[in-house]
Amino acid sequence: MRDVKIENDLLRGAELIRYEECDSTNTRAREYAREVGREAVFLADRQSAGRGRRGRSFLSERGGIYISFLYLPSGEELDIAGITAKAAVLAARAIEAATGIAADIKWVNDLYLNGKKVAGILTEGEFDEEGKLRYYVVGMGINVYKIHSFEEKMPIATTLSDYANCEINFDNLCGELIAAMRGESPSDSELLSEYRRRCNLIGKTVSVHRGDEEYEAVVLGVNEDYSLSVETAEGVRSLNSGEVSLTRLAHS
Repeated sequence: MRDVKIENDLLRGAELIRYEECDSTNTRAREYAREVGREAVFLADRQSAGRGRRGRSFLSERGGIYISFLYLPSGEELDIAGITAKAAVLAARAIEAATGIAADIKWVNDLYLNGKKVAGILTEGEFDEEGKLRYYVVGMGINVYKIHSFEEKMPIATTLSDYANCEINFDNLCGELIAAMRGESPSDSELLSEYRRRCNLIGKTVSVHRGDEEYEAVVLGVNEDYSLSVETAEGVRSLNSGEVSLTRLAHS
């Protein structure tokens, strides 16, 4: 596989598991959690069954970074929205540190450049018999270089290479991602402030899709729990699930 060199101190005791190809790094991480029970990072050149939220397929050909982080918390509750939102900030920071490219965040789990998706994040977890969180996995797919039939298969997506002034170094980008996700996390207030600053929906009119509901709303802001505050014809609501889209921003 691609010879990405990662310093051991960046991993902070986690094992780095690499694949030339696998079905999904999130799937590999979940099986590893059940069978081995240690924290690890999973990195693949290609995924044959990459997926996003709600079981959607995620095109994962060579030319991108497909990475999952397995964590073993101590009986914490699984706050999918909060974990995913914080990971989005950390991923955006890592991309900016490695490439100089500043990405926006589309609530709750995608990174965007100029109105097109450049990365997606999927958080999954499992509870034990007592209802305590056994593990959770944060998976990321980042479009680095264009792949074959990219425009045909992913017309709403873009790549980092479209905006980079020089060749993107996979070592540096993977290293920054691992350092951000495995290192000491910034404070909750700092992450929330940056999430709000990078959020590309604030002040925009969006279509909200939540179960059988579909309506238009104006995004007022991001609440402290990373739910989205929106104003509808019936008043102000907080969204902690569902999907939102703009005319110029396609569905994730």
